[in-house]
Amino acid sequence: MKTTLRHCLQLCVLSLLMLVSTTSFAQCLNSGPNEVTCSGNSNGTTVVGAVADDTFIFAAGVIGDITVISGGGNDSIDLSALGAGVTLDLSNGAGYQTVAPGLRLWVQGFDTPGANYRVLGSVAGGNTLTGAAGNDTLVGGAGIDALTGGAGDDILDGAGGADTLDGGLGTDTRVNAGAGCTGDVLVSIETDLCPAAPVLPAGASAIPTMSEWSLLGTSIALALVSWARLRGRIHGKRISPK
Repeated sequence: MKTTLRHCLQLCVLSLLMLVSTTSFAQCLNSGPNEVTCSGNSNGTTVVGAVADDTFIFAAGVIGDITVISGGGNDSIDLSALGAGVTLDLSNGAGYQTVAPGLRLWVQGFDTPGANYRVLGSVAGGNTLTGAAGNDTLVGGAGIDALTGGAGDDILDGAGGADTLDGGLGTDTRVNAGAGCTGDVLVSIETDLCPAAPVLPAGASAIPTMSEWSLLGTSIALALVSWARLRGRIHGKRISPK
């Protein structure tokens, strides 16, 4: 009896040590109030948020297939620590999507209209981030980012690099907390809060695809990439492209 008990205890302890030390052990753990950090090999983990505002953080080097489910609050997905540029589409809840090398996420519940979601892309790389139906905040990095807000009133921050920011539907805003305002291509951005940038009127666009223009002057010449895309009238004056 003693031999059997001793043998069982040895096996149990050995199994526990192997489980903790193996890289396949799920490592999505609470790292703060309403905050979960996934690191290492977190393959097969499902993380479910609460009704409160949750933050899902993915540490450098994290790999695996991970399911992230919003619990209904204004949640954030923080991918800023990943070395390579990341790709994430909040509106794609149909299955796993490759976010970074070795990391796939299945995001669910991030499509509630009126909710405010936040995605932080890789600080170092160029990111491709797409919002969903809510009011999303998408933040790029130092590389060349492509940020698409989708529906809702979105906030897009390309950070550094020459980025393409497409607000999509809704009343969208460009901001930039650091350097990198110049060189960006803006589509369907109604308000531009980049330093030294003018605030655009409601419904206007920062590139010449707007449907209504109102400018003073009688002699105007424009060099346009596509003349057919220009629509509108400038105080009844004829516009001649170069």
